[in-house]
Order: sequence, then structure tokens, then C-alpha cells
Amino acid sequence: MKTLTVKVKEAEVQLHNARRSAQDFLQATLGRIVRQPSLVEAVRILNAADYGIEDLATVLACQMRLCAQRLDDIKRLQYRRFFVGGVGIGLIPTKGGRFSWCVRGAWNTKHRPKGRKFCAEMRIMHAARDRRIKCQHLVGIYTVGVPREEDLVPLGRPVLGLLRVCEACRALIRGEHRELFIPETSFVSYNPETRQRSHHSLEEIISVNGDTGIRHH
Repeated sequence: MKTLTVKVKEAEVQLHNARRSAQDFLQATLGRIVRQPSLVEAVRILNAADYGIEDLATVLACQMRLCAQRLDDIKRLQYRRFFVGGVGIGLIPTKGGRFSWCVRGAWNTKHRPKGRKFCAEMRIMHAARDRRIKCQHLVGIYTVGVPREEDLVPLGRPVLGLLRVCEACRALIRGEHRELFIPETSFVSYNPETRQRSHHSLEEIISVNGDTGIRHH
């Protein structure tokens, strides 16, 4: 019989493989549209329905979440049974005001009630700030999950049942990772049970939650 440590390591390998597969597919798709976009082009591509990048990123985030759900029996990965998949799209500067695409898949974990949590958004931000990656801007963050009551978007309409960006992640957005974010950064949340979707700008993420003090570029 496999030990818990072995099962956890095998589960993490499966999650990382799913992440790499999602990243490679989305990055290849973006590269076929424009290999090295300007910032304006990148924002337009992510927001244009004709390209379907939002839908694709959401589907891939769903796949990340489903992979984590298949490992539901391993409580060391997610004791709360609260599963979130995520995909981030960023830009790495090249030459002449151009960028190469940076894509990161992620999932959330919390090992025990009083332990540290690792949100999908946290993993995306930490990866983007890795010195080996050198991502300058995060222009799109896509998360998929079924929220608990405390995770609902606080818009006075809790029936929406959509994920919010938690305080710990917003603190990173306001602080340690603030240089990654620009006014054009989009945050998309999708609930796979209700098929509802929300779109928020950086300003809306901050104002909806009553935060202050964020520094814009």
C-alpha cells in the first residue's frame, strides 16, 4: 500500500503535468495569432470574442480544477474540498515595444485549517515574478470554481455565486506583485455549475472590495 507521502508526490506530478499541458496549448494558440504582440495588441486579442482566448483560457482552467478534483481523496492537498483552477496570461518584453506571451496554469491548495493557503492567483503571480521568466505584465487572470459563501463576489447580489479575489491575493496585488498589474488587466471568474461568468478590471477588483492604496502604472 502506498504511503501518504508517495501519494501526495504522485498527485503533485499529475497536477504539474496538467499545468504544463494547458500552458503549452494556450501559448501555442496565442503565438499563432501574433507571435510578438504590442501591449495594445495583446489586450485587444484577449478581449476580442473572435479569437476566443477568454473561452479557451476558461476551459483550460476548468481542466486544472478537474485534475485537482480527481485527487480529492488526498486531504494533504486540499482539506476543504474547495477546488479552483486558474490560468494567467502575461507578457515578457522583447524588443521595439514588443512582447512574447507568458502563460501559467495553477490550482489552489490548503493543507490544514491553520496552515498557509496557496490560491491559484497566488501561484500565477509568484510564477510571473520569477526572475527566470521575467514577465512584465499580467494582462489576464482566469479562475474557475464553485465558491463558498465567504468567497462570493460582494456586489450586493450573492446569488451570482462567483469567486472573489481573496484578501491575501489582493494584498499581493497592492503590494509585492503590484508591478505586474496595469489598468487593462482583466480578471475573469467562471462558475462551472451555474455557467455564470464575471469580468472585472483591476480598478473594479480593488473598489468592489473596498481596498485603497493601490499604485497604478
